[in-house]
Amino acid sequence: MGIVDKRRDHFVARTYLRRFAIKGKHNKYVLNVYDRASQKYITVSPENICCEVGWDIIDNLHDKYILRKILQIIEPNLSKSIDKILAKNFSIDDRITLSWYLGIVFLLNPEYLYSIQSLHENVVKASADVLIDSGRIEVPPEIENLLGGKHNFYAKVNMNYVKAMIAKLLPDTVLSIYNLPWFIISNNSKKELLTSDRPFYFMCCPKNAGIYPKYIALDPKHLLFLPPPNVDKNYEEPNKFDVKNANKIGFINIDDSGVDLFNKYTISNANRFIIAHNITEELKDMIKKNIKFKTSEIHGEFPEYNGRYIFSTICCTRKLKDQKKEFELLMQILSTALKR
Repeated sequence: MGIVDKRRDHFVARTYLRRFAIKGKHNKYVLNVYDRASQKYITVSPENICCEVGWDIIDNLHDKYILRKILQIIEPNLSKSIDKILAKNFSIDDRITLSWYLGIVFLLNPEYLYSIQSLHENVVKASADVLIDSGRIEVPPEIENLLGGKHNFYAKVNMNYVKAMIAKLLPDTVLSIYNLPWFIISNNSKKELLTSDRPFYFMCCPKNAGIYPKYIALDPKHLLFLPPPNVDKNYEEPNKFDVKNANKIGFINIDDSGVDLFNKYTISNANRFIIAHNITEELKDMIKKNIKFKTSEIHGEFPEYNGRYIFSTICCTRKLKDQKKEFELLMQILSTALKR
């Protein structure tokens, strides 16, 4: 019997988390964290958060350690590449490094993987129901009696299959991220930007938009914002690699209101951990007011003539009137850069 790999793998890189850490006892770096599960504030080292046993192992791929090997190339250069981008002294390699990391942290975040697993289970269950009703699958009477009905079952999709399927989307996703418009937003206020255990995700405003921007706080004073592309123009060749995009990064400044705007959505996006550089009473008050809101991938279905139509969408439970105001503020922040 082979040796079981029980090491904890970070689905949010320690090199990234350390950008939000402070020095604690014995000069060791710690993070200030609000834990949704316990509803408590805790301090924890970057080594002991945002990690799962076996996360970077994908058993269903030919090389099950391919993700680990990619991360071993990317992570040592990640923080340096971010610093060079912030200093406006970056190369194509720096943009590629960050694009690869963003693709991984987006697609292979456990929350996203569980959501895709649930979606596939819904599809499998609906497909089986249709086949049963059409007579193409026969449920023996003894099985129907045991289940309490021929449709009284659920489907289970193996997570290794889901992870392998999603991992195969990485190259196209990375190219798409690389080719999107990039804006570095600098925080000129005394407040600090938050991050979370789902640090690169959608900013769901306005409500029910066809496509949402994505963003990630790079440190307490800087954020990378990726607005949606011009769909009519860019989606014709979404994966075309354009070297000229390497030096096309806009730079924008924000004040207190801008920091509050992004922090509200970071709180909503967090699955469990909201991560801060410093915890202030003002920040605690903001978390308390916004912790009830959540961004999630919602799966739904409605009946059709020959079965069921299953759909998936991103939804944030923030109030509609607030999302409208927040979108107006976002457009004010971006207006100067977008006019260039």
